[in-house]
Amino acid sequence: MGGCLGVYGICKSSIRTAIPPAVFLCGLLFFTWSRLFRFPTWPPFTRHLRRIAVPKTAECSLQAALDKFREDELLPLRRATFGKVNASSTQQFHCVRQSTSPPAPVKGCGECAGPPKVALLFLAKKGLPFGPLWDEWIGLSSDARKFSVLIHTQEGTMASPLVIERANGTKYGEFILAENALWSAALRDPCNQMMVLLSVSHIPLSHPDVLYDVLFQHRVPETGGLPTSRFCYRNTSKARRMRSDRTLAATESGSAACQDADSDTGYDTKHHQWRVYNRYHATIVAAQGLNYPYDGLPRPRPDGMRAAVDEWFPHHVLRRALGNDAVWKQVNGGLRSNHSGQLDGAIQEEFCDTRLCWTSSKDACGLGKAHYCSSMGPFGHKMAASLVAVLLWSSLTTASADEHERSFLFPSAAEGMAASLDQAPSSSSSSPFVVEGAVRPWGDGLFEYMHPRPGALHVSELTSIAVREGDLVIPTDLDALFDVEGRQSGKVDGRVVLARDNKTVLFYPDKPFVPGDNVTVQLRPGLRVRRSDNGREEEAGGHKWQFHIRAKTESIGERDIWPHSCYRLHDGKQEAEKQPAPMDRYRTLPTWSAKWRPSAEGEKAALEGRGEDIGTGDKELYFFVIHLLAGQSFIATRQGDLVWWTKEVGRGGDMLGVTPSGHLVHWDIQPNDTAETVYELNSTYQVVDRHQTGHGYQTLDRHSISFDGDNAILVARTETNGTVHNVVHVFDADKNVLLEWRTIDDFVGEADPTLPEAPKDAYHTNNAERTPDGNVIVSMRNCDLVLLLSGKTGQILWRMGGHTNDFTFIGEDMDPPFVGQHHAHQLADGNILMYDNGRQRHTGGTRPSRALELSLDLNKMTATKVWSFTHPNKISSTCCGGVQKVDNGEGNPPTMLISWGYTGPFFPEVTYGDNPTIVREFEGFRGHRPLLHSWEGFSTERPRLLLCSDANTQASGGQPSIALLQDWTMRFSFNGVTGISKWRLYIGADSDVPLSRHLMERSKTAFEEIVTLQELVDTMAARDVTLTTDSNANVTDVALYVRVVPVKGDSELLRPSKALKVPLVVSSRDEESGAVSVSPPLSAVPCRCYQPDIGLREHLARPKPERESPVVDMVAVSECSRACADSDKCETFFFFEDTGQCEMDEKKREMGESFVEKKHESHQELHSLGGVVSGLSACVQEELA
Repeated sequence: MGGCLGVYGICKSSIRTAIPPAVFLCGLLFFTWSRLFRFPTWPPFTRHLRRIAVPKTAECSLQAALDKFREDELLPLRRATFGKVNASSTQQFHCVRQSTSPPAPVKGCGECAGPPKVALLFLAKKGLPFGPLWDEWIGLSSDARKFSVLIHTQEGTMASPLVIERANGTKYGEFILAENALWSAALRDPCNQMMVLLSVSHIPLSHPDVLYDVLFQHRVPETGGLPTSRFCYRNTSKARRMRSDRTLAATESGSAACQDADSDTGYDTKHHQWRVYNRYHATIVAAQGLNYPYDGLPRPRPDGMRAAVDEWFPHHVLRRALGNDAVWKQVNGGLRSNHSGQLDGAIQEEFCDTRLCWTSSKDACGLGKAHYCSSMGPFGHKMAASLVAVLLWSSLTTASADEHERSFLFPSAAEGMAASLDQAPSSSSSSPFVVEGAVRPWGDGLFEYMHPRPGALHVSELTSIAVREGDLVIPTDLDALFDVEGRQSGKVDGRVVLARDNKTVLFYPDKPFVPGDNVTVQLRPGLRVRRSDNGREEEAGGHKWQFHIRAKTESIGERDIWPHSCYRLHDGKQEAEKQPAPMDRYRTLPTWSAKWRPSAEGEKAALEGRGEDIGTGDKELYFFVIHLLAGQSFIATRQGDLVWWTKEVGRGGDMLGVTPSGHLVHWDIQPNDTAETVYELNSTYQVVDRHQTGHGYQTLDRHSISFDGDNAILVARTETNGTVHNVVHVFDADKNVLLEWRTIDDFVGEADPTLPEAPKDAYHTNNAERTPDGNVIVSMRNCDLVLLLSGKTGQILWRMGGHTNDFTFIGEDMDPPFVGQHHAHQLADGNILMYDNGRQRHTGGTRPSRALELSLDLNKMTATKVWSFTHPNKISSTCCGGVQKVDNGEGNPPTMLISWGYTGPFFPEVTYGDNPTIVREFEGFRGHRPLLHSWEGFSTERPRLLLCSDANTQASGGQPSIALLQDWTMRFSFNGVTGISKWRLYIGADSDVPLSRHLMERSKTAFEEIVTLQELVDTMAARDVTLTTDSNANVTDVALYVRVVPVKGDSELLRPSKALKVPLVVSSRDEESGAVSVSPPLSAVPCRCYQPDIGLREHLARPKPERESPVVDMVAVSECSRACADSDKCETFFFFEDTGQCEMDEKKREMGESFVEKKHESHQELHSLGGVVSGLSACVQEELA
């Protein structure tokens, strides 16, 4: 059984030598010990297996179904074998009718309502002494429903619903009737696919999930895609074979299968009776209607074969029914086509289960490989079992057993067993993670992953084709693997690529498939892999499958994706957004950029000093913030001071984060983009990489991108038959799609989680990211569903929420558990954390929104509320939101960062405990997904420096004025740069301002610093610095040039700004010295009308000038704006500082809240761009009026 289930003798002295006498002596010692200290007859399966007893629907009689199977699918023999003819023998042996497809096994009683099961079938004389051990072992499973149990034992020795009726005449060596009774009973449960025969002396030595995966690893089409049966054969060198009579067998129709069974290779080989049958083979055996002793069957073992009847007869039945060739293809992984090949040592290692000797290498389950199969038989492994069971029971139930003790108990299997125990804790602390092991559900059991899936519909015409066997690929002769042909596309050539994981092989067609085409893929033999368990090189085998290309590409509008409520919310501002904020004074940002301030709760928390004890560790953490639907992203300090701001094209997404390599990622559309794109920026905000959805999908889900090392996870959207479907992609660093999962593949029929009255965007994925165990968790708000995808196979492992839910929810206010959730993700401890909106437009809900943390028990399939936080104001948000558990560094307690979506406030940070309190909170705009992360930003640009006349109204009693020096301000900031502690200001008489000595220095207090012209002139006077003019000139004005330099830390000077030209009016002049007194400029510079560093998307493609202008000339900007205001056609102007070009635009590029409220689309082309100042004609006209 793959080395994953069985009994192994433990004898330290014989581990390396594996000498049979040593093994025998060890076994004899254990046997003696076990006789002296007998085990009690423990009650079986006290906890976990009570849940998986035979269901009531499985208590029906299956005899009618078995009789019909025999009548429809089997042909009776006219004559008996073994040299005697007897009429009654005609009912003992049957052959499978020859057909193009295998007959389906009997369905069972009722419908299968859970995962495919492994049926553990125990042959027990008097009870099951290791019942508690098996109970604990199944408790380790990620899903106890994967197993069922049946026990055949003496009447009256056990009181359990797991016990079946004992067959009369059962005794040692003649278990045929008992085995057949177990097969028949197991077939009642429609979920049982693998039937494992066990004795009372068997004990488990590998993790149940590993066993499950290995048993389901190999599949063949000849059994309808079921896993292959498994037999452990004995050493044939001792001629333990029996040859059947080849002269008398015949069928009514001359079945080739029965004739083949009597060919020259027709030998019945002795094998252990502890076999694994799949459902198909169990049906064939059970349908034979076996009665023992058989007429014509010699009771003495024929040909001197030293074997009990049950060690060879059941296989003889299968061989008779199927024929030699068929049997060898359908058992033991289908790895050999004849019985001699099945006796190969490699097959013995993988499928033999009763081993007493070990080598140092490991098998697929991480256990030591056998290189000698003991001839001691069941008696031998029973002798060893007694002590092993006691030791294993102790290791499973004693938490203090360390690695050294495990190594002593399991000298050669220690690593595999210890890893299993560590990977999945005992039932007292169920693991929240799914342990898959090696699993190959695709391609008749050949592949871990295939794309497109066999039979897939509506596949993109630009798809790649991929297979992943599961082990490392030997990269030789890959180009000849794929033969691809479409009915309309014809033969399709392409290139073959081995992905970065060295496991996934992809075929990239040279041309798109024809829409509506049916495509056939023939994967030729030749894909060679190196087995991870033993290092052997093996061929994976070929496979053929088909898929269907979508008929057409349907476009998706923004309103098909974003909830209508997210548009309606912009019909008016929140009250918090109408209130003034300190950031309103900024002019180096557009006046319509996002502004915020502490909320009432935030101010209260600051006054009480709640956040003072929140440590930050070695690195300062920064907010990464999205202005919902406004196309703005920014970074701020934890105290709320802006660091970096940018405007993306369009309404923007909800995506802003940091990669494992420390890069910034955000959504954008730039020139030459053929699809929506996620850009990866370095610490200077320069593009270093870009990510788009694969396979030609154009519409990117803008909620998130997640990274796992070099792999990226994105979600695409595509419309099919009026429904927006979601596509999850996992990419490697070379942009190969390692995994694609589509809602259209799995959401079919009753498995479709769509809610009543669902919108066109029925699923609306708002998060897809890696889990700590390598799977992918997906959150779908419009169907109240969170699901887990296998990171290996792409199959759904579990569903949480909605009407296709797999879990039972525990805790107060958990009905429903969540509604319209956002940002569901799995923490390192396995808990699920999400923002529960509590309501959504289509399905309603009245609960206030909350942050919600759930603890999972995958054995019991429960989700228990362990922490939640509802805002004191009982905020309820139908759109957007998120939550992050913040690691504040070693020795500091974590906090929770929450976004309340469009309702605001944005990003409260609360303590993580029984009574959470707000430690900081801001308001002023609508945020989405929160993130606190370390960051160090730099810039290749220069600091922004402006001269403004309209931003200091307090100087003139609150009335607009330009008459006083105090009315005029210089504004400077350095977008994106962290760590600035202060600014130094320098002046000069021309643009070449010397930086040898600064005029003034001031500490950095906010994103933007302000110096009035009055303050500048006063400082010049105090420092005895004068402005002079030519004594011979009749000068009425003079220009002063100003530069600022940011200082990082104590003394690190960063890049200086350009020189700001400050035009001044000469009010008086000293004839002797030439010194002048000055007044402010005569013409206003209305900065509120100017949007610094804002251009159009098309401007991003403009070639940069060879030489940048050294001067910021605000007079030139004003002249450009006035020219636009005077024009009948100009609506928007763009002034390019480096070239002095003034561009007039006839479109009204609406900016600010109005572009959402009024549904203007022209704003979608606006984009951050350094060195450009833009503005609206209407604003300038208002100022001039």
